[in-house]
Parts: sequence; structure tokens; C-alpha cells
Amino acid sequence: MRRGVVALLLWLAVGPAIALVAELPVAADLRMDGDQARRERLPILVFFASRSCPYCYEVEELYLKPRLASGEYRNKVIMRVVYTDGARTLRDFRDRQTDHAAFARRYGVTFTPTIKMVDADGVELVPGLVGLTTRDFYGYYLDEAIGGALTKLRSPKLTLLQR
Repeated sequence: MRRGVVALLLWLAVGPAIALVAELPVAADLRMDGDQARRERLPILVFFASRSCPYCYEVEELYLKPRLASGEYRNKVIMRVVYTDGARTLRDFRDRQTDHAAFARRYGVTFTPTIKMVDADGVELVPGLVGLTTRDFYGYYLDEAIGGALTKLRSPKLTLLQR
């Protein structure tokens, strides 16, 4: 009953924006996503979630879906979900077939929700977000991670002579 009330309140709060996005894209071919990220110079936000995790649901509904639905993040980040408790197959950044659970283990994810910002090759760009920290600041932390990853990707590389 309580979960139903929470879901209803979440829907009333952000439902109109979320209606535009049925769900976050589930990771299927990260090599292809990496190619897009490289072309567009975008980071990839990998949202590691568990289907039984109420905090994951909260992060998805209150923070990720509204950002995706707004269109404002279209030129800032590519978002993908990896279910740590899932056997769904995916192609990793090196074009190897694996499954969601094994991919999460490879990235050392033992707690959900976890967000990692990676480059086109799957290399982590900024420290990840683990857990649902202070709700009042989570959106800020998320935006800082996205902005930091984007800046890192788009900043000119220093040559040895410039250092």
C-alpha cells in the first residue's frame, strides 16, 4: 500500500514530463553507444540498477527520466540502464557479448543505485554516484557529474609542451 502511495505521489509530481519517456534506454550495444559518444563528444551515463531496489526507482523517476524527457540533456549525455540482477545480454565497449550482471561486476558495482560516467571506451571520467545520497542535493550531484564528464571530454588535451 505504501509503495503504491509513493508511486502515485511521484507520478503526480513529475508524471507529465515522464509521460514523454516510457523508460530509460536499456543497455544493449555499448560499442555502438560508444561510437555515437565519440562522434558527438558525449559522456555515457551508465545507471546500474536493480529491479527490486526502491531507491533505484526513485533515482530513475525523479532524476533521470525528467532530464531525459526535458530534451535539455540531449547534447550533454547518453543514458543507459544496466540491471545488476539481470541476465539480459549486451555487447560491451570492446564488442564482447556479456550480460548485465557480469558487466556490473566488471565495473565493481555491488550497491544500487550507482551511476558511472564513462567515455566512448567505457573508461570512468569522474567519480560515480553510489546510493541515493541526500535527496535535496542529488540532482545537483548528478548535474555536476554530467557537467564534469562533459567538460573532461570536450576540453583540449594538453600536450607535453603546454604542461
